[in-house]
Amino acid sequence: MTIKMKLIIVTLAIVVSSIVNFSLTAYVEHQIVKYQASEKNALHIKIDILELRKYEKDFLARKDVKYVQKFEKMINTIKADIQKEIDFLISENMDTSKISDFSKMIEEYHKTFIKLVEHKVIMGLNPKDGLYGELREAVHKIQDTAKDADDTTLLTKVLTLRKHEKDFLLRNSTKYIDKFEADSVKLEKCLIKKFDEKPNSELLLKNLAMYKKAFTALTNAQIAIGLDSSSGVMGKMRSAIHKSEESLETFEKEFIKLTDEYITGLEKMTIIIEIIIMLLIIGFVLILAKSIVDSLCKLEKTAKDLAQGEGDLTQRLEIKGSDEIARVSNYINDFIEKVQNTIIQAKETSNENSSVAEELSRTSLQIGQKAEEESVIVGEVSSQGKELQGILNVSIDNAKVTESELDNAENSLNNANGLIVTLADNINERSQAEAELAEQLSTLSADASQVKAVLEVI
Repeated sequence: MTIKMKLIIVTLAIVVSSIVNFSLTAYVEHQIVKYQASEKNALHIKIDILELRKYEKDFLARKDVKYVQKFEKMINTIKADIQKEIDFLISENMDTSKISDFSKMIEEYHKTFIKLVEHKVIMGLNPKDGLYGELREAVHKIQDTAKDADDTTLLTKVLTLRKHEKDFLLRNSTKYIDKFEADSVKLEKCLIKKFDEKPNSELLLKNLAMYKKAFTALTNAQIAIGLDSSSGVMGKMRSAIHKSEESLETFEKEFIKLTDEYITGLEKMTIIIEIIIMLLIIGFVLILAKSIVDSLCKLEKTAKDLAQGEGDLTQRLEIKGSDEIARVSNYINDFIEKVQNTIIQAKETSNENSSVAEELSRTSLQIGQKAEEESVIVGEVSSQGKELQGILNVSIDNAKVTESELDNAENSLNNANGLIVTLADNINERSQAEAELAEQLSTLSADASQVKAVLEVI
C-alpha cells in the first residue's frame, strides 16, 4: 500500500469519524430536545391544570357560562398535551400507565364538572333562573299572601321559613332542612285550623305547597351538588382533581428522573464513543506513521553508512511493500549497484594503468641507460674527432710537401670533418631528445603511481 493511499485512508477515517461524531451529536441533541420538549409539555399540563382550576372557581364564584367555555377549551388543550405525552412515551418504549391514569382522572374531573354545571344551571345561575327563580317566586307569593291576610302570627311563621331557607343556602347544613320541614308542617297545621276563619287560607296552603316543593327541589339539587367540598358532585370533582394533581406530580417527578438519567446516559455514551473513535483514529495513524518512519529510518541508516561509514557498497536497502519508500529504496539500490560497478571498473582500469606505468617506468629506465651510453659514445667520438683533427693538422703539415696531396687531403678532411660535425650535432640532438623523453617518462610514471594510489584509496 502506498503512502498516498495510507494518507487517503487516514483522511477518510477522520472524515468518517467526524461524520459519525456529528451524527451521534445530532442524534443526542435531537433526543435531548425531544425529552426536554416532553418535560416542558408535562410542565404545561401542570400549569394548564391550575388554569383549569381557576376557570372552575370563576364559574362557581360568578356563575357565568363563559368560564365553562374556557374550561372546555382548556380541557381540550390538556387532553391534546396528554396525548402528546403518551405518544412520546410509546415512541420511547416507556411506561404509560401513570399518564394514562392521569388522563382518566382528568376525564373524570371533566365529567363531574359538567354535572356540576348542569346542576348549577338547574338551580339557576342567577336569582331569577332555575330553581332559584321558582323558589323566589313561591316565596314572594306566600309572603305577599301572608301580608294580605294581616296575620302577624302567620307572617312570622312564613318569615321563619325564609330564615331557615337563607340559613341553608348560606351554611349548606341539613339541619335547616329539618327545621324548615318542621316549621312548614306547623304553618300548614295553623292554616288548616284557620281555614274557615281566613278567606285566603286555601291560597296560602297552595302557595306553601309550591314553596315547599321549590325549596325541596333546591335542597335536593344542592345536596346532589354537595353540601361541602367532600360530598356530592363537588366531592367527586374535588377527589378527581386532587388525585389527578397527585398523579401528575408523581408522573412529573418520575419522568424528570428518567429524563435526567436518559440524558446523562446519552452524554456518557457520546463521550465513550467519541473517546473510542479518537483512540481508534490515533492508533490507526500511529500504526501508519510507524510503518512510514521505520522505512525512513532504515533508509536514513543506510544513507548515513554510505556517507559517513566505511562505504560498503555491497549493502542494499531492505524493500518491503510497494509504497513510495519501497520504490525510492529500489532506486537507491539501483544507484548503489551502478556506483559499485563503476568502482569495480575503475579499479580494473587502475590496475591496468598501474601495469602500463610500471612498463613505461622500465622502458624509460632503459632509454635513460641507452642515452647515457650514447652520451659516452658521443664523448668518445668527440675525443677521437679531436685526436683525428690533431692528426689531420699533423698530416696537413706533413702534406705541405706535396700540394696536390694536401689539397686532396684537405678536401677529404674537410668533407670528413663536416660529416663528423654533422654526426656530432645529430648525436647531441638525439641525446637531448632522449633525455627529454626520459624526463617525460619519469613524470608519466609518477602520475601513474599517483593514479594508482588514488584508485587504491577508492
